[in-house]
Amino acid sequence: AKARAAEEAEEFVTARQNYFMAAIHYAASQWPYDENNDKNVSLNQAKRDCYTCYAKLADHPVEAAWVPFEGKALPGWLHLPPGYRGGHIPAVWSIPGMDGFKEANVAMYGDRWLSRGIAVLSVDGPGQYESAVLGIPVSMPGSDRRGRQQLRLFLRHHRRCQRTAFPRLCGKRYLSRAGLSHDLRGGLADFQETLHVYVGVHR
Repeated sequence: AKARAAEEAEEFVTARQNYFMAAIHYAASQWPYDENNDKNVSLNQAKRDCYTCYAKLADHPVEAAWVPFEGKALPGWLHLPPGYRGGHIPAVWSIPGMDGFKEANVAMYGDRWLSRGIAVLSVDGPGQYESAVLGIPVSMPGSDRRGRQQLRLFLRHHRRCQRTAFPRLCGKRYLSRAGLSHDLRGGLADFQETLHVYVGVHR
């Protein structure tokens, strides 16, 4: 109610703060429910509605994203750094734990990744919060397949970056403990395409 009143008064900073906080509280209130009853579904919808309103007013670009998974789709939010105007930037895929949710993975202000110019794709894994509401249950095999799928997608992105983006990167590379080079500075469009992320508004 505070967020709506502030938005109507064109107090957009106050509005986005309250939409964000409301979304976090609605998500936290889902925690006691271990089945998709009417209460859980209604709380999830309220959370999503508030976060969607926050996304429209946030100080950085935020878009709904859906990651295909075994014939369904894992829900997520794609965050771009404040002031992003296009071009090549690094990106990370953020997944909460079983008691966490994607909306809380990216800070409203001063996020550790966004503030460093790094995009964040925050996704609920199988059985986590909205994924559970959407009929994607948690299981060890499912989580294993998700992890393997993410690794394959990352490696595909890495190889593609090596072929197309690396010559333009002025030698910026990242080394893993195994000594493998990982170039995460491919174009964001390539990143989205490689991960098969379908943003809410298709461009």
